[in-house]
Amino acid sequence: MPNTSDCRDDPNKKHPLVPARHTFTAHLSRSVLISAAGSFAEKMARDASQVTHGDIETLRAAGFSDRAILDAAHVTGFFSYMNRVVQALGADGSSRSV
Repeated sequence: MPNTSDCRDDPNKKHPLVPARHTFTAHLSRSVLISAAGSFAEKMARDASQVTHGDIETLRAAGFSDRAILDAAHVTGFFSYMNRVVQALGADGSSRSV
């Protein structure tokens, strides 16, 4: 596994797991990327049918590749799925149990 520790401190340094064209640049701060991804993930988790082409274009404009958008959708979907499983089985600390 590549060493990624030195990339966390410098947003302009190339991350070994990200293609060169997707490295962070001075005009694309991490906060902009995180905000765009967070808005997309929240909308998808609340009601995926409400995600529009405009939402995808917003992510692209923020600097996300199509692969990164797909990855974000997969992670969001899997997280939502796991939350539902945990809640259904009462493993979330609620009073219900299986």
